[in-house]
Parts: sequence; structure tokens; C-alpha cells
Amino acid sequence: VEAHKAPTRRLPLDFIQEIFVACLPTHWNCAMSASEAPVILGPVCSSWRSISLSTPRLW
Repeated sequence: VEAHKAPTRRLPLDFIQEIFVACLPTHWNCAMSASEAPVILGPVCSSWRSISLSTPRLW
């Protein structure tokens, strides 16, 4: 069963959190504001929702 998991599901939680934080916009005229990140990432799947809600740096 473990072999069938998507590669992203095998990454440690802190790696995924760092990837999410690294994707935050760094300037004001981006297509997405930093406060929208959890709203955009959350609906992808239940694990991304959980990660986005439990990562304070995204809020």
C-alpha cells in the first residue's frame, strides 16, 4: 500500500509546509495575496487543507 502513495504524500510535513510558505507572494501586485494561500491550497485535498490550516506562517 505504501508504494502506491503519491510522491508528495511521502514528504515530511515540515517539507510541505516550507514549500507552501516559499510559494507565498513577496510583493503586493501578485495574482494571489498571502492571506489567500490557505483558501487556495486547502481545497486541493484533505491533507493539504490540514497542512494549510495548521501552518501559522500561511496566515
